[in-house]
Amino acid sequence: WDLNDFRAIHKIKGHTDRVNRVAFSPDGQFIVSVSHDRTLRLWDTLSGELVKLWQGHTHWLKTVSFSPNGTFIASGDNDGVVRIWRVF
Repeated sequence: WDLNDFRAIHKIKGHTDRVNRVAFSPDGQFIVSVSHDRTLRLWDTLSGELVKLWQGHTHWLKTVSFSPNGTFIASGDNDGVVRIWRVF
């Protein structure tokens, strides 16, 4: 959303099931989303394009967060498993 005029900038599509959480990178350049489809997806906030896709959880994802320096992402699933991913 553009907060100046409250219009949608991008409508991001790609998950095949319900999205549960999103998080902005510390620099605001990326958004990471997690879903019932058991994937994490990294999106460019300026273009709305998919940058990276991670798979590996065996249960649907509940939560996600960037590390303070933006180098890593932590994701947690419905089975209590937390995985750490390197962004690049």
